[in-house]
Amino acid sequence: MLLTGLPPNDSGRNLIALLALAGFVAWTVLLWSYSMDDAFISFRYAEHLAHGHGLTFNIGDKPVEGYSNFLWILLLAGLHLIGLPTYLSAKCIGLAGMLAAGFMWYRYFSANRSDLTWLAGPLFLLAPITAFWGLSGLELGLHSFLIAAAFVAYRSRSLWIHPVLALIILSRPEGPVIAALLVAVGWLTRRQPGRAELSYHATALAVVVLGSAALIGFRLAVFGYPLPNTYYVKAQAPAAAGYIELAGMLLRFAPITLGLLFAFAAVVRRRFAVPDIAPAVALVAAQAAITASVDPIMNHFFRYMIPVLPLMLAAALYVIGELPGRYVRPAAVVIMLASLMIPAPALIRLIPENNAVVSAQMNAIEWLARVPSPATISISDLGRIPYYTQHRYHDIYGLANEDIGHHGFNGLRELSRLPDYFVFVGQLEADRSVALRFWREKSIAYRKAFPQLYEVVEVCTPDSVPSAASGYNYVIARRLPGAEERFREALARDEL
Repeated sequence: MLLTGLPPNDSGRNLIALLALAGFVAWTVLLWSYSMDDAFISFRYAEHLAHGHGLTFNIGDKPVEGYSNFLWILLLAGLHLIGLPTYLSAKCIGLAGMLAAGFMWYRYFSANRSDLTWLAGPLFLLAPITAFWGLSGLELGLHSFLIAAAFVAYRSRSLWIHPVLALIILSRPEGPVIAALLVAVGWLTRRQPGRAELSYHATALAVVVLGSAALIGFRLAVFGYPLPNTYYVKAQAPAAAGYIELAGMLLRFAPITLGLLFAFAAVVRRRFAVPDIAPAVALVAAQAAITASVDPIMNHFFRYMIPVLPLMLAAALYVIGELPGRYVRPAAVVIMLASLMIPAPALIRLIPENNAVVSAQMNAIEWLARVPSPATISISDLGRIPYYTQHRYHDIYGLANEDIGHHGFNGLRELSRLPDYFVFVGQLEADRSVALRFWREKSIAYRKAFPQLYEVVEVCTPDSVPSAASGYNYVIARRLPGAEERFREALARDEL
């Protein structure tokens, strides 16, 4: 039964797809200057690997898996080896991955002539958060493409599923879980008699098991732990914090969330006899549980939910397709589209804010470039500043710091390292005191003995902004002569 009020033919659907593509291009142009600071951690790892220094953040250090995207590191390292710029390559591949994912979802669901799921791909491309995360420099575009390719290949019984499953396992720490779930739910919802059917599922499962075992073995051999160091750091957040952040994002997209819940009820009621929607709901639920179990920043603007956003849309559109009434379905789609636009004002406001932070970072980079190369620097913002200054950095947040990753953060322990410089995020107050932004930095710099050990030598602000201005600035503190002896004395007197 064709749906009244929405184009049932290929030409109408293709026109909507082209309009969605135009929207994606428009968002790309508008948000082009954005890049996430965390992405530069991967860039530094990739370039060190390309130059033969191994998987290390600091050249010569013991390997620590301070990234969450092994496949992305390998890809960027390869591109760097052939002379392509890492930063621009990451943005372009991220956008290409999002675009390819949207196209694949559109083509796959268009085969079904009787429902609205074909709109999942176009709506995905129209969402501003899709272009936003594609431009971030993170692996999200690549991962989104791999999720789409695996879903389509598995549902189509393509042999391409085997290499794609292997790539998903390498792409993200949750890759093995997502790949295994895709195989399991696919098996349950497409049960057919015959040896060929059994062989197809069994081979896919073998790829997942062997690929996951090989990756864990590699990690144990190189790093000593079965999961990335980043996981252990992010899992230290309060247990409920990630779920609260995820719930907030789901409320922003309430129409889609409501459709997803109804789709879940339909899948259970029909005992998984909904071939495409059952695995869609299962994958979304698994990804939500995984990302919500770690640091809440993982759900900010649907960060690590973006690869499964088309599946959320498809599930909601499936429910909309079953609604009665001549005008109800088109109206529901419009409401869904409107909900996807909700983050747009915040993203647009974020661009000048991000540009100001980048300006302050570039000024900090210029200042630190004059520091002798043997210097050691402790810093929270581990991305752009270390990438452009090849000093030896210590990560206060803990992504590339095994101690913090596996034993938790301790301000006194971090101070006891006595690096040559601390780079904090904060600002100067009217009385010339320093106000810091992050609690970890405060637990270091607000200690009683800190002024006896370090002096503030620079506050890096955006261009044309006074050093005493409020904002996201970089406060550089230099170790004073004799700091080691004064630290021991303060420690003995319990005055730290």
